[in-house]
Amino acid sequence: MSFCRECLCLFPKPGDAITTPTRKHSNTLKRYGEDVTCEQVEAVLLQFSQDTDECFLGQEHNWECGCNDGFYGYLGTESESDILALHWASRVSGILSVVGSLFIFQDFLRGKDKKNLYRQIMFLMSMFDFVTAMGWVIGAAPIPTTDMNGYDSNILGASGNDDLCTAQGFFVMLGYGSGFFNNSLSIYYVLVVVHGWKDYQLRKVRPYLLTVPIVCAMILAFGGIPFYESVWVGCWLLPRPYTD
Repeated sequence: MSFCRECLCLFPKPGDAITTPTRKHSNTLKRYGEDVTCEQVEAVLLQFSQDTDECFLGQEHNWECGCNDGFYGYLGTESESDILALHWASRVSGILSVVGSLFIFQDFLRGKDKKNLYRQIMFLMSMFDFVTAMGWVIGAAPIPTTDMNGYDSNILGASGNDDLCTAQGFFVMLGYGSGFFNNSLSIYYVLVVVHGWKDYQLRKVRPYLLTVPIVCAMILAFGGIPFYESVWVGCWLLPRPYTD
């Protein structure tokens, strides 16, 4: 039986087979550091049945070997219209987040009491949320046009390079500061609502509630620099494989 029909191809069709046996398999190189060809991947995956994790991982990049007429159905997509919808879902959610952040910016900048701790937390939270939202609005544009072996990456909208991909991943990760500021906001509510703290008491914790989230976000963003790469709709941290 054909390896492509039995394991590598997610949607097997009569006559479906490897058409690029000597092509270097970028997914194997990226995940395991092994520089092997589609022919060699075939020899390995023929040992596994359709319902195994190894087979699933082979299906992730089956298009590289000519399966499915070269269609790359990433993240469960089965057609080009599915891929387009996937990318626009990410963009639309990012745009809505950007608009929401802009309203909070406007409210803070037009308000009189800019020293109010609650308003400061909300402003900074929105700033970080704006950063990560803009990253997803940009979408797949920073993704490199070619893979590690110089072949077409086959990602819709990819027009960037490794440096742009890293930059996008950095700012998307930096935006996780909004989650840390959410923690600061929760602490603020506990102190004010539950314990009845006044402004003069809040001054003691202000430096911590405003700076700790920023430091944590910077640590995450800089720490991820060696690991940012394509996650199909943009650049971020690619999950490691769940099988050896």
